Amino acid sequence: MTYNIQYKQGDVDTVGNILSDDDGVLDLTGKTVTLVMVDIATESIPYEIDCILGGWVKTNGILTYYSAARGGVTAQFSAVETLTSGEFKGEFVVVGSTSTVHIPSGNNYLSIMIWEKVGIRTT
Repeated sequence: MTYNIQYKQGDVDTVGNILSDDDGVLDLTGKTVTLVMVDIATESIPYEIDCILGGWVKTNGILTYYSAARGGVTAQFSAVETLTSGEFKGEFVVVGSTSTVHIPSGNNYLSIMIWEKVGIRTT
């Protein structure tokens, strides 16, 4: 299976995304975006990541910056969100002054995998 996001336990990194729905790219200006992760095994919500508006996205090997007005958003994964190995599903929750939108829409989710890390030699 391929995953939208993959890390090993303890990894710290950022993921840039372009958020869109059936009508096209979302203008995220003035909105709040949160990436919600649900543990597939327990159906619990262990993590909610507050996202930064704007993001760098690599497409066909080219890294491009997308502003909030062009749907760009960055999720910052800390060692907390990557602490537990396992499979997660996720969605971005976009909150504006008059609406809340879940991306991806419908019965679709991001697939997120946190792989078990190999032990590190300390001596």
